[in-house]
Amino acid sequence: MSKLPVDFYQREDVLLISRELLGKVLCTNFHGKLTSGIIVETEAYAGVTDKASHAYGGRRTKRTETMYAKGGSAYVYLCYGIHHLFNIVTNKENILSCGSYPCHPTSRWNQNHASKTKYEKSSPQTGCRTRHII
Repeated sequence: MSKLPVDFYQREDVLLISRELLGKVLCTNFHGKLTSGIIVETEAYAGVTDKASHAYGGRRTKRTETMYAKGGSAYVYLCYGIHHLFNIVTNKENILSCGSYPCHPTSRWNQNHASKTKYEKSSPQTGCRTRHII
């Protein structure tokens, strides 16, 4: 398994990037805790022209500044004060990686959520927590 090159994220077509992320494996290793999951759901946002995007209208705040970073950067934010959601910055837009299903049998993600259903393991609400991103 190899890491996607930065130019993968810097292409113009955010919808194509979003579709091509499906089935890719997202891996993290924070503080020696390995997690990995297959991306099973994505949402594409059209940046400054998309009212659902945090970048809508060119808003630049401390919270959204990462969205203007180089493509391939991660953007994690707290949603409704409850859940952390993971985004991938692209060339001009951003993609919310909504769900990924655990795929590494010894992953702490699997060990911590063995009793959960497939949906609970892959939902946006548990994604960052189960991947130890936060």
